[in-house]
Amino acid sequence: MFLTSDGRIHAAGLEELGLLGNGQNRLSVHHRVPVATLLVGPSGLGRVTSIAASEHNSFAVLANGAVYGWGHADIGDGSAAARLSPAPVGSLDLQ
Repeated sequence: MFLTSDGRIHAAGLEELGLLGNGQNRLSVHHRVPVATLLVGPSGLGRVTSIAASEHNSFAVLANGAVYGWGHADIGDGSAAARLSPAPVGSLDLQ
């Protein structure tokens, strides 16, 4: 993932299990094609100030402290389901 100076997230990689956060889940064991996507402050909700990613999940913190996550399960929202698009997982007290 890449965070631009104007608070946009760009993601690139495999389009499976919600890893790109673009709402797609295209599994393929025969061939893998990298796909680039642009998330504008998760689902247009606001300016992103910080990002983090692991092998299976990604997270974004918005300017208002809201935290969003997406990817293959266990993003911290109490569900074990894969999140194909950014989903709220909590907020940070930024004061």
